[in-house]
Amino acid sequence: MAASATSSPPAVLRGHQRPRLSYIPPGCTENSDLGEAAVALAAEAGLQLDDWQAWVLKLSLSEDDELRWIAGQILLVVSRQNGKGGILEARELAGLFLLDEQKLIHTAHELKTATRHRRRLEKLIKQTPDLNALVKRYNHSHGQESIELHAEDCPTVGPGICACADGKIIEFIARSKLSGRGFDGDLVVLDECMVLSDDVMDALAPVMSSKPNPQIWFTGSAADDTAAARTMRNLREVGIAESKRLTEWLAAQGTVTTEKWRGTRLLYLEWSVPSDADKDDRANWAIANPALGIRMRVETIEDERTLLLSDEGFGRERLGMWGESSGEAVIPMGIWTARTEHDPLFVASPPFAFAVEVDSAGTRASLAAASRRPDGLWHVELIRAEPHTDWIVEACQTLQRRHRGAPIVVRTASGAAPTVRALKAAGVDVTPATTRDEEQACARFAAAVADDELRHLDDPILAAAVVAGRKQDRDDEAWIWDRDDVETDITPLKAVTMALHGLQQHLLAGTRTRTHVPTNPDDFVDHTTTSPMHLRW
Repeated sequence: MAASATSSPPAVLRGHQRPRLSYIPPGCTENSDLGEAAVALAAEAGLQLDDWQAWVLKLSLSEDDELRWIAGQILLVVSRQNGKGGILEARELAGLFLLDEQKLIHTAHELKTATRHRRRLEKLIKQTPDLNALVKRYNHSHGQESIELHAEDCPTVGPGICACADGKIIEFIARSKLSGRGFDGDLVVLDECMVLSDDVMDALAPVMSSKPNPQIWFTGSAADDTAAARTMRNLREVGIAESKRLTEWLAAQGTVTTEKWRGTRLLYLEWSVPSDADKDDRANWAIANPALGIRMRVETIEDERTLLLSDEGFGRERLGMWGESSGEAVIPMGIWTARTEHDPLFVASPPFAFAVEVDSAGTRASLAAASRRPDGLWHVELIRAEPHTDWIVEACQTLQRRHRGAPIVVRTASGAAPTVRALKAAGVDVTPATTRDEEQACARFAAAVADDELRHLDDPILAAAVVAGRKQDRDDEAWIWDRDDVETDITPLKAVTMALHGLQQHLLAGTRTRTHVPTNPDDFVDHTTTSPMHLRW
């Protein structure tokens, strides 16, 4: 039957402009003057953002009452060729020409990817005379690619030699074990974050903590099950858990609330479909690809499905399907994040217990503390973690001098034997812990986290150790922390576990009439001190 002359043409399949999964910290808004200015600047440079791109950019530039970023970290997960790079270009233009950001760093797993991005950003600037006039130098030297601006008080116009210093700069580099030491930007972009080593994150965290208002972008597509994708997976788990927690919190508050939401500063946005979704359903193609029908053709995805990609590759690369993670973490990242203490004014108070943990090779060590909070919950905190051990004796002497009577626990089965001898020789009173103590400590620590009886300060080094922790089964269903032979250092996890055990045993010793080991925090009564004291390590 012939089609009617008045029949409508088939509807164009358009990508969804909002993500399937997200955690948007309260306060993030698309209606800010700064966000609008950034979108306008991009347009002035010839970069017209799609609706979803502008929305992401505006959310990321939301500020609180103190003019700090509401989202200190952004995780953007979207399949390739959708326009993720355009958002980064617009954000970096804003950093260079709108914001008070002195140094910007754009990194990718491979240098060629960072170079392509530099060329696109450079083209946008060069085709905009007002912006190009502010540029001092375009550096194309291999491994030192950058765009440097004149200082604000420099009279020179346009690229050229001048004597001005302290102008803004954006560097484009490939990530490596050593390059992380230079990640000291006010804005750091970690593109291709599905390939991101623990070394980079370990180097990045302390450097960024020294900045007054830093922002880190993690961008990439769905990751496979590799160690290099662990950081991205961890961030994703945090985003999913926080989204669920926020939904439950809002439902409990009702329509009117004066209570302030306390959550992570991660803005999490993911365009994807569930792992069991129909890969041939074109509606799913639209859910996972916001650029579909705008800058991406349906025919392109058809070719990928039938000719270019395997079934698994199509699911991951085009539809954002995540592979299952190998092994099961004892403490899921989402649960650990939910136990974060978000009050910036919180300080721990006595009684304290400390623990030193040295790996089996005797080359890495961590020092941790545990305390009992006024609300009855446990508190654990990583004091220090280093790839060597020569600092331990002095640190423990300081703790013993400042916190008299607080136990300092060391496992006898670890690689700490030389350290124990050195501690004793230095007059430090060491509380030894046996393997049986370790078994009890691990069970109680995991239970305290699972039962919402413990808080921590969201230390990224400790978080990485928690995610890497696995069980090593012992007799009679007992277990201890395993994974001492992997890339990730889990001595921070072992140290907080034994510190909590030391505190519980210390408090139990004060309840001499008890004949059993308590399992509830309320069963532990402190008979050693009632005077609060700030935690000063």
